Amino acid sequence: MLDVALFMANATQLKAVLEQGPSFTYYVTLITLISLSLALQVVIGILLIIIGKTLQGESFSLCNKY
Repeated sequence: MLDVALFMANATQLKAVLEQGPSFTYYVTLITLISLSLALQVVIGILLIIIGKTLQGESFSLCNKY
């Protein structure tokens, strides 16, 4: 649930920066960093889904080992 909240917060921040326009001091920097953050969150989400599907049928004894 925290991932969704962070994703929505980043999307809102990106929208606010885009609405202010290129006259803003750090416009390009903020667009780049927020977009990178959103892209990494999507990649992490996809990886978590893949890991969950992979471990779905397996025993979780390895996870409980540590």
